[in-house]
Amino acid sequence: MAHYRLSALGDALVEMVYELYRSNPDGSISTLDVTEVWRHGYGFIDEDLETNLGHADDTEFYARSDEGEDEACDFKDSVAVYFEFGEGVDAAEQADFKEKYYRGDAQGRGGVGYLHEGEHGWEIEDQRVRFASPVRIQFCEADGTPLREVTLRTRQEWKTLWEDLGRRYVVPKDSFLKPWKIDEPLRATKTEEEISDLVKRLGL
Repeated sequence: MAHYRLSALGDALVEMVYELYRSNPDGSISTLDVTEVWRHGYGFIDEDLETNLGHADDTEFYARSDEGEDEACDFKDSVAVYFEFGEGVDAAEQADFKEKYYRGDAQGRGGVGYLHEGEHGWEIEDQRVRFASPVRIQFCEADGTPLREVTLRTRQEWKTLWEDLGRRYVVPKDSFLKPWKIDEPLRATKTEEEISDLVKRLGL
């Protein structure tokens, strides 16, 4: 699928963020956030999720690492790793988890490989790539061939255009794309409740 590819500009770093959880024997839930900081890396947003791009004046941008042409793109030059354990995880267990993340388990799985495939009892709830502004965004074919550089609308430009159009159009964040009317094509196939839900999801 065609997609947007995000990369950091200048000296900005890239963060790979994982949110994990587990159910404990007493019925409680423990949480764990793992953030690894890299000097180089890409994030991807599928073409049909264009609304997730953000605005030109945002200070942070979010994307996925498990989409796009690589479906698990390489990150290079790790700078730091941060672990945030919730309640119910004692110091010895935290130390063991960190050791296996840094050095690998008995099967040699370390880093994000340990998160995905290691036998640690945690479930991945969410994963994302976080970029600090500024970012470079390219629209690419499925194989990664860049088609064009992307310029985003600012938050005010987006809001003004949406209001000028009577609030009945989806206004893309990508300034290359034209707004499209949500009235007629959706009313033929969707209920008022579904239209309302779509408007809320798009942030309109």
